[in-house]
Amino acid sequence: MANILVCADGFFRGFSPVSLEPYIQGFIDILIENGHNVMPYIDKDITSGKPLRNNIYHFFAYCDVVNFKPDFIFAFNNVLDERFLKKYDCPIYIIASDTPLYWHNKDLITKYPGRFNVLYFNNDFANELIENFKIDEKHQLLIPYTTSVVSKSTKQDKDISFVGNFCCAASLGLQNTIIKNLPNIVRDNVADIYKKMFDEYKETGLISQYLYNELQNYIHNPKITIDNIATNFCNAITNKGRIDLLSGLLDLDLHIYTFMDNLTCIDFDYNLWKKCHFQFVTTISDNQYIYNTSKISLNLPHAQVHTGFSWRTCDIMASNAMLLSNPTNDLIRLFGDIVPTYVDTKDLHDKCEYFIKHENERRDIVKECNEIINKNHRYENLMQLLNQFMDLPLKTKSSFGHIVNIHRTQRKQNRYKQI
Repeated sequence: MANILVCADGFFRGFSPVSLEPYIQGFIDILIENGHNVMPYIDKDITSGKPLRNNIYHFFAYCDVVNFKPDFIFAFNNVLDERFLKKYDCPIYIIASDTPLYWHNKDLITKYPGRFNVLYFNNDFANELIENFKIDEKHQLLIPYTTSVVSKSTKQDKDISFVGNFCCAASLGLQNTIIKNLPNIVRDNVADIYKKMFDEYKETGLISQYLYNELQNYIHNPKITIDNIATNFCNAITNKGRIDLLSGLLDLDLHIYTFMDNLTCIDFDYNLWKKCHFQFVTTISDNQYIYNTSKISLNLPHAQVHTGFSWRTCDIMASNAMLLSNPTNDLIRLFGDIVPTYVDTKDLHDKCEYFIKHENERRDIVKECNEIINKNHRYENLMQLLNQFMDLPLKTKSSFGHIVNIHRTQRKQNRYKQI
């Protein structure tokens, strides 16, 4: 038995104090099932918009971690407090929910060399880890996509569903403020540089130091980083691709489950907005219900993904819905031609129509997907692999462990449950 600290940003905590991304919740659950005690350190439980209060909350959360005495730490996208590294010499395992573009506290990785291991679902950025972060191959591990969703035979009252973002604001934020305050004579020059950056990013997935330096010659603000700009461009490209695909299905029985920010789509397409449900789908059981009651569930492309795919892919494959996805190298490598894919908006529409009409064929695909998930993509598969990679075995035969919440998290959850 070990004490395990699991750190994450906690995006779904914005919807309720008890919600976590299904993958993270499933990861915590399997650790507990294997007899370990887990302390979830969820940044959104702790962070406050007021600097003094924010520092106080983080200090008390740190004290809770000290009392917990973790044997090792898993940090999704490297969400960490530097004090953990100073206090403990235990290894850190970054679980790459996203590419390094979206990681937190990247400076800590090179500041504390030899402390970090990276667990990723595809090795798109393996060389980047070696070159930019000095994490050699023996500290990197390719792990399987996993899910805890299960298939349940129930009434399928939705032809097509999509759970996720499609119109998440790609706000330039501080950049807009800076540009607005520039003299008119240079504003067009800055806009031209941004447009060149966008074209470069769309083509290569990168922004050159040359263009960034050219931008800084005008704005003189180090808070605007290459990562800031690339993140905004990535979101914008993803939005465009997903909106086009979903808009092509408006004549079908489409159900979109998303977050409130995405409802701004009413500004440019009220018919797309009418396909949205005003309910949050955040927990494992929420997602499982939507997928099991859908005939087809969609995986849509994301600009940051090259060879891999979203966590939702295995969630859908484990359910009673048929996955219809954009093609990626990993999807083909792992599942061959089992999963139907589409190449453009028309192809997506045609395949939705086809599989809605051909129920037996659709059900055969679902059955085959269920079988491959149960064989290779359950958390037990992940535990067996980590057991070989880590010094401290994760897979045990002891009784269940338990959750040890930081005090602020526990108070929030208690108040929520009383409402």
